[in-house]
Amino acid sequence: MRWGLSLGGGSLRGAAHIGAIKVLDRNGLKPLAIAGTSAGAIVAALYASGLSGIEMENWALALTRVKVFDKAISACQYPLVLSKIVADFAGLNPSWHLPLGLFRGEFIAKQISLYTLNRRFSDLKIKTAINAVDLDTAEEVVFTNAKVAQTKKDCTTDAYLWEAVRASISLPGIFTPFVWQNRRLVDGGLAALNPAKIVKRMGLPFVLAIDVSLDATASASPDNFFEVLLRSYDIANYRKNKEELRLFADYTVEAGYLGVNLKEFSKIKDCIAYGEKTMENALKQLGISTLKY
Repeated sequence: MRWGLSLGGGSLRGAAHIGAIKVLDRNGLKPLAIAGTSAGAIVAALYASGLSGIEMENWALALTRVKVFDKAISACQYPLVLSKIVADFAGLNPSWHLPLGLFRGEFIAKQISLYTLNRRFSDLKIKTAINAVDLDTAEEVVFTNAKVAQTKKDCTTDAYLWEAVRASISLPGIFTPFVWQNRRLVDGGLAALNPAKIVKRMGLPFVLAIDVSLDATASASPDNFFEVLLRSYDIANYRKNKEELRLFADYTVEAGYLGVNLKEFSKIKDCIAYGEKTMENALKQLGISTLKY
């Protein structure tokens, strides 16, 4: 059967995508198309560039919080940030400008450029799509080398993979928006936390989706503003995501690993292992022959 793979967002839980791909690799199963959002965009870009699940695992396990979270605001700027916020709410509207996120995201961008050999979408042999959202117009921007039916003009084939990934991972308030062709782009999950719809509209009759989202009530109660931002994001997207998967995914692998947040890099290995386990179970239900073509 002709099928495509859809990888969703979910912060560090997205490492489960790597485990799922390891299982597909072991069974000689390759999709005809792949799409990714946010964390899923990272894995989709690496996979489309030819990396195996094991190679991606080795890369992911070497990541550290200090490297990934490259600060956009220095410690000496914190008083200025607080003063700006208080002044804005007081109606004083000071004219100075501050970073639009806590972190720059440059480390991830450089890593993707390196491991994809600085490829553009037009260099890829597999149909690939990564989505983001225009912060100013609210339009979904789909970076792709394929024809996507019912999608507006915001499809491009001339972007570098690292550009699409950097845009798609830009969690509002966490990573600064990525400026591309004079557009400020943010996390693709604002439009579709899992891009199953995009894969279906590429013309694939069967869409296998890996869902790493979790109901916000399944995680610990937030105790700082950083976790409040992330939990709010989960609340806003969870139900919409489930409905879109119901409509556009032919089979969904539930791979959201409980008890991990964006800061816990020590749990990446657990997330990968969980992705392997859930994909193995999925293949037992589906039958490997279903994904052969």
